Amino acid sequence: GKILIPKVKDKLHLSVMSEVNRQVMRLQTEMA
Repeated sequence: GKILIPKVKDKLHLSVMSEVNRQVMRLQTEMA
């Protein structure tokens, strides 16, 4: 169990970061 938890957290973190990056990219395109 201890090995699986960090992997799930990493996947969740990665998906959150990619979503944030998408929002930032869209904002930058609107501002440009």
